[in-house]
Amino acid sequence: MTELSALERIIALGIGVLGQQAKDEGWALTKKAQKITDQKQKDDLTAKAEIAYRKPVEEMACVYQNDPSAELTRLMDIEIVKTNVNVVDLYRRVERLEEARELGENTINSAISLQNQPLINRALNFFGLVQAAEAYRHIDNGELEEALASYRERAETIARADYSDEKGHPVVMHYSNEAANYLDIIQLSLDLGKPMAELEIEIIKAENSCDLAQPHLDDLDEDEQIPWSANLSYNYGLINLFRGNIDLAVINYEAALEISQKNPENELPIAFFGLNVAHALCQQDCANLKEYNAHVREASELFKPVEAYLAAGNNFGVYEGRAEVLLTEIRAKLQLS
Repeated sequence: MTELSALERIIALGIGVLGQQAKDEGWALTKKAQKITDQKQKDDLTAKAEIAYRKPVEEMACVYQNDPSAELTRLMDIEIVKTNVNVVDLYRRVERLEEARELGENTINSAISLQNQPLINRALNFFGLVQAAEAYRHIDNGELEEALASYRERAETIARADYSDEKGHPVVMHYSNEAANYLDIIQLSLDLGKPMAELEIEIIKAENSCDLAQPHLDDLDEDEQIPWSANLSYNYGLINLFRGNIDLAVINYEAALEISQKNPENELPIAFFGLNVAHALCQQDCANLKEYNAHVREASELFKPVEAYLAAGNNFGVYEGRAEVLLTEIRAKLQLS
C-alpha cells in the first residue's frame, strides 16, 4: 500500500473531521426524527439526517475523480461504510426496516471486502439491531414464530463478529447483546409452549456470553461500567430464573439494582431492576406463612418506587414487553396478599 502524500494527508485529515461533524449533526437530527409522531415531519427530519450523514461522501466524490492513491482510496472507502452504518441506524430508529435491512446487508459486504475487522463488527452489530427491531415488530403484530426466527437470525449475525483483538466497550457490548438475544430466544420459545428442558443449549450459550463479557468490564471507566455491569447482573438473574434458581435470581437482580443506584439519574433501569427484584421475591418458596409475608412486604416496598416512576408518565422503553408481564403478575400477587 502506497503512503499518503503531504496533500493527501491533509485531505485525509479533513475527511476525518468532516466525518465526525456529519455524524454529530446526523445524530442530533436522528434523535429528533425518532421522537416525532407526525409522519410527514418524521420523513422530513429523516431526509435531513441522511443528508447530514452523507456530507463526507459528497465531498469525497471529487477526490475519487482525481486518481487518489490506493491508501487514500481505502480511507475514503472506509468512511463510506461508516456513513452507511449510521444511515442503517437512522432507518432502524424511524422504523424504515426494509430499507435498513437492504442497506445493512450491502454495508456488511462492503466492510468484508475492505478486510477491516472493527468495521465488519460495527456493520454486523447495527444490522443485528435491525433484526431485533424486526422481531419487536413481529411481536407487536402477534407473529411470535416470525419473531423467534428474527432472533435466531440475529444470533447468527452476532456470531459472525470477531472481537479477539479488541477490548473494553465493544467487547462488553457484543457479548452482552449476544446474551440478551439468547435470553429473548428462550423467553419467546417458552411463550410458544416449548419446554424449558429443550432450551438448555440456549441457556448455556447465554451464560457463556455473560462470562465472556465479565472480565472486560474492568477496561471501562466507572461511569461507563455502571450500566453494563448492572445489565450483566440482570442477565445472570434471568438465566437463574429460567433454571428455577429463584434465590440466586433475587441476588442477581438486587446486584443490578444496587449498581444502577450508584447513578440516581438512571431512573429507567433502577425502576426496572427494582420491579424484577420485587417480582422474584414473590416467586420464592417459603418455609412458612411468616416468611411468605416478609417477602411480600419487602416486595411491596420495592414496588412503591416503580409505581411512582410510572405515575410520573415514564415507561420501560426496550424492557416494556417484559415489564408488562411482571407488572400484571406482581400487582395481582400484592393485591391478594
